Amino acid sequence: MQTTTPPCHLTPINLHSPTDFAEIHRQRRLCGWDSDLATLESWRRKQDEGVKGFYWLCIPDPAATAAATTTSIPTTTTSIPTTTTTTTQPPAPSTAEKTVYAGHISLDAYSDPADEELARADRTVLTIQTLFILPAYRGLGLGSRAMDLVEARAATTEPTCRWLALTTLSERHYLDESPEGTGVWARTGAAPPAMGCNQWWYARRGYVLWKEEPRWREVGVAGDEVVFYAAFMRKGLRG
Repeated sequence: MQTTTPPCHLTPINLHSPTDFAEIHRQRRLCGWDSDLATLESWRRKQDEGVKGFYWLCIPDPAATAAATTTSIPTTTTSIPTTTTTTTQPPAPSTAEKTVYAGHISLDAYSDPADEELARADRTVLTIQTLFILPAYRGLGLGSRAMDLVEARAATTEPTCRWLALTTLSERHYLDESPEGTGVWARTGAAPPAMGCNQWWYARRGYVLWKEEPRWREVGVAGDEVVFYAAFMRKGLRG
C-alpha cells in the first residue's frame, strides 16, 4: 500500500466547462456538503466576479503509472558463443499528461454568509474553503499537500493578503457529551467523519481558533432541527 505523497499540483477549475462542472458535481456529492446545482452555479458566478479561486488537486494517474511499471521490462542480454543479442522492451508511453483530479480546494475573497473576519473583498483576508480529497486517494497526505500549495499560492500571488482564515466543524461535536455536542450524530442518524476532528488538524498547521458560531442546520431523524457549530480559525500570512 502506497504511503508516500505522490507529486501533485493545483490547476484552476473552469466551471463554464461542462466536463469540469460535472466532475465537481460528482465530487461534491461524494463529499456530502454543498452539492446542489444552485450552489455550484453560485460558485461559477463568484469565479466570474474574480473572488473565488477554485483548484483541482492533480496527481499522476495511479493506474497509468502502475501499467507503465508492469510493462517496462529491463534490458536483457543473451550470450551465444558467436553472437551477442540484446533485447530491449520499447519504452512505456510517458505518463506526464495522465493525471487525475484527486480532490479540490478554494482560496476565496468572500464568505457566505458575509464575515469580514473570514474574507474581505480587498483580499487582506482570504478564506480557504471546500477542501476535499476523494476517498480512493486518502491516506496519502494529499490534504496536507493541498494546504501547502494553496498557502504558497496566497503567499506568492496575493500581495495584500495578511491572514488566511477557514471554518471547520467544531470540536464540540467530538468532545461535548450533550445533545448539542456529540449528540448531533445520533440525532441526524450520521456518524462522525472517519478522518477525525479537523479543528485539531488545522491547529497543528498553525491555525488559531477565534470564535465559534452555529453554521449548518439539518433536519434530524425525529423531524427536529439539528445545529452544527463551526470553528473559525486563522493564521497570519505576513506581518
